[in-house]
Amino acid sequence: MEDQELQNLWRQVSPTANINIESSTLTSALDDNLRRFNNEIKNRNLRETIAGILVFIFFSACTYLVPGTLSKIGSALCAVYGLMVIFVVNYITTPQQEDYTLSLKEYLLSQRVNLLRERKLLSTVLYWYILPPTVAVLLFFAGLPLSMIAFLAFSTVVIGINTAILFLNKNTIKKTVDPLILQLEQSISQLEN
Repeated sequence: MEDQELQNLWRQVSPTANINIESSTLTSALDDNLRRFNNEIKNRNLRETIAGILVFIFFSACTYLVPGTLSKIGSALCAVYGLMVIFVVNYITTPQQEDYTLSLKEYLLSQRVNLLRERKLLSTVLYWYILPPTVAVLLFFAGLPLSMIAFLAFSTVVIGINTAILFLNKNTIKKTVDPLILQLEQSISQLEN
């Protein structure tokens, strides 16, 4: 009987109990990081939606008000681009709402899918966010009666801003998204063991 009591006592104090506590602490910290990241995504989506609406309104008006065929084409492309950004950030990358009916593992797996989608969006920003408006804005400026120096100055500013946007997105992937994905994968593997 004493051996059985000692075995039960040993099981109660076993190292696996400490692992569960550490696991829950890790999951809690991960959940805080995910909530913060999802809030940042919501705020970014709101800012991009407002900017997309303003771009659409401004360049739609420019399509009718600005002389020059190239400027009109550039304005129309910028207006369409504003609508495209609204669509991309609100309908393609919508963060999932918290579903309290999911198990912890299902929740982490759904967050992983969400983060991988966000990572793909940020890593392809050059193709859907930078190049289309750059071409459209350069067409817009090319159709305006500007000197070559003014056109080059505007072009340099546009390319500089877009380069900064590209590097900021790459930095976000490296400093925020990839570490969160790694934390998620570690938590998922702990749950599987």
